[in-house]
Amino acid sequence: MRKTHRILMIGALSAVLTVGGALAASATTSAISGTTTSATWVNYATVRRTTQSTVSFTPTDLLYQGGNVNSLQLRLLNENGGVLSSSKTWTSKINQTIMTGLSINYPFRMSACCYYSGSGGDSGWAGNLTY
Repeated sequence: MRKTHRILMIGALSAVLTVGGALAASATTSAISGTTTSATWVNYATVRRTTQSTVSFTPTDLLYQGGNVNSLQLRLLNENGGVLSSSKTWTSKINQTIMTGLSINYPFRMSACCYYSGSGGDSGWAGNLTY
């Protein structure tokens, strides 16, 4: 009886660890892109819902500002357009967290800035958003 009980407990623990691992890997990653045509914030209409508590972004294309300057600023908005997070600035193609501590299934939108109209500037950006 004891041996059977022990085997059942090990099997149950294995199932819990397997399910827990699957839940931890359930983050959504979307390729996103946009354009900005001024030094003001562009608020995007797409509402996304978190699948984890952290929202992060890895750029694949930054706004080229002329010379050797590339940059992009992003922030989160609530679904009604209110500012939810402070802005984060990218000057290289590294992953950064935009915000942590969000509840699962929390609705949010993106906001991007800042095109510089100086010599050689462009208005396109792209990257992978993980939420």
